[in-house]
Amino acid sequence: MHTKLVTDINSFLEIKHDWNQLLLSSSSSSLPLSHEWLMSWWQTFGDNKTLHIICVYEDHKLLAVAPFMKEKIRYRGIPIVCLRLMTNDHTPFSDVVIHNEAGDEQKKQIVNLIINSNTTDILILSKIQQDVFSYQQILSKKRIAGHCYGVKTREITPVIRTDGSWDDFLKSTSRNFRKNLNNKFNRFKKHTDFTIDCLKVVSTSDPVLDEMMQISKNSWKTSVHNDLCSRPSNKAFLYNLIDKFGRAGSVHLWLMRKAGEPVAFEFHLNYQGIAYPLRADFDEHYRKFSPGSILEYTVLKELFETKKTYKYHSCADNYWYLKRWPCELRTHFDIEIFSKTMKSRFLYLLEYGLIPVARVIRDTIRKKNQEQSS
Repeated sequence: MHTKLVTDINSFLEIKHDWNQLLLSSSSSSLPLSHEWLMSWWQTFGDNKTLHIICVYEDHKLLAVAPFMKEKIRYRGIPIVCLRLMTNDHTPFSDVVIHNEAGDEQKKQIVNLIINSNTTDILILSKIQQDVFSYQQILSKKRIAGHCYGVKTREITPVIRTDGSWDDFLKSTSRNFRKNLNNKFNRFKKHTDFTIDCLKVVSTSDPVLDEMMQISKNSWKTSVHNDLCSRPSNKAFLYNLIDKFGRAGSVHLWLMRKAGEPVAFEFHLNYQGIAYPLRADFDEHYRKFSPGSILEYTVLKELFETKKTYKYHSCADNYWYLKRWPCELRTHFDIEIFSKTMKSRFLYLLEYGLIPVARVIRDTIRKKNQEQSS
C-alpha cells in the first residue's frame, strides 16, 4: 500500500469518480463524506487552510481516503499546526472512508499509515462516530502507532428511523407531548390560510430561495447573528450544495406560508435514502402559531408515509427539539493524536494530564466551600 496527497482543488476534482465509487463500496456511504459535500464545504470554508487529503492505494486501486485539511490554530493558547478532518458546525459527522473489501488487518494498516504520515503537531479525527472502525481501532490501544491520544465528546445528534409505522411512532411519544402537540394544531387549524409545500430546488436562481432568506432574516437567529443574512458563509454553503445536488432532485425546501407570506422552512438534502435537514428557521412574527413544531410534524409524517427515506438524520445538536420525539441519540467524538515531538508531548500532558487534575482539585474546593457556607 502507498499514499498519495491531494493538496490542490484541481487534483481534488480529478478524483471525484474514484472517490464516490469508493464511498459506495464502503460502510460510510453517507452525505458528509461524498465528494460533492466536501467540495462544497471546501469552497465555502477553506480559506486560510490547506487541502491535505490522504488517498491510500493498493497498486492502482483506491482503498481509502482521509479528507484532511491543514491549518494553523491555537491550542491552549499555544500556536500549532494541525491536521483535521474537514468539519465544522455544518457537518453531521466525518470519518476515514475505507473500502469494504479491506479486511480488519488491512484496515489497521490503513489507519496506522494515515496516522504515521502526519507531520503536524496534532492530527484530529473530528466528529467521529462511536461505531466506526477508526474509532474502535484507536481506542482499543493505549497508544496508536506509538502516539499518545485523547478523546473529547463533541455532539449528540438525534436520528429518527422513518421506515416504520407513523401511527406506532406517534403512539410511542408521551401523553403530555401528544397533548401539547394537539393544542398547537388546534390553534393552527383555526386559520385556514396556512399552506405547507415540499418544493424541489434545482437551481440557486429559484425564487423560492428568496422566501427562505426572508424567513431566516426574521427569525430569532438574527439576534445572535446566526441567520442566513448575517453569516454569508451559511448561505453560500447551502447554495453550493444546491449547485452540486439540485439537478439530481435531491434538494427539497419544506415551506410554510400564511396568506402567501413565508412563515417557516426546512432545507433538506436526501442522499442514499437518508433525509438530512440542514437548516430550519421560522419567522418570529408567527411564533404564536408554533410554526416550527407544526412543520416538523408535517415533515416527519410525510417521510414515514411515503417511505422515500428510511432515516431522518439531523445535522447537529442545535436541533434540540427533535429529542422530544422517539429517536436514537448518536454521540460524536474528536480523537486528538499527538506527534512525538517535545512540544506535542507537552500539549498532551497539559490537556489530558494536568488540566483534568486541576479541575478535580477546583471542584473539590468548591464543594468544600459550599458545605462550609451551608
